[in-house]
Amino acid sequence: MAARRYVVLLWLVSAVVPSSSFDQVPGCYVKPCIPGWVLYRDQCYRVTPQKLPFNEAETYCQGFANRNGKAHLASVHDEQENDFIVELASSAGIAGKDGWVWIGLTDQIVEGSFAWTDGTALSYVNWLPGAPSDGDYTAVRPMDKQWNDGYGNKRAMCKMPSFDFKGRVLKACIG
Repeated sequence: MAARRYVVLLWLVSAVVPSSSFDQVPGCYVKPCIPGWVLYRDQCYRVTPQKLPFNEAETYCQGFANRNGKAHLASVHDEQENDFIVELASSAGIAGKDGWVWIGLTDQIVEGSFAWTDGTALSYVNWLPGAPSDGDYTAVRPMDKQWNDGYGNKRAMCKMPSFDFKGRVLKACIG
């Protein structure tokens, strides 16, 4: 009960004290992602624990949200983000020539016109030679960091905005 009061008190203090003030408090650290998610830049990422068809994977991702937005299959906007996603997928055991992970790029609405499920602009692609072909959904293969379109069941990469309290980064204290 005392720990709960401490967390509530910390939350109340964080509402009136600038977050930078906590940087000097021993035992305090930034927690911008919910447990099980990994921070990269200002986004949180998670690999699904099971293989799913693309649309079910998108629904799974959308089951997670915070006040800054809902999760979607990951959109990828540059080579560095692609590298991060590949590394995270590899660390989750997705590897080899048959190891693929869904990302949120699809042309299921208009064939040949790919769009991200989160609605962000398409600014980067990393297709395998000869891709895309006739699949509606996009996956990345960590082995070579390249994308292909296809179908089937795969593990998936979810992405959502990192969490804050109206511009104040959520802090948690241990001790």
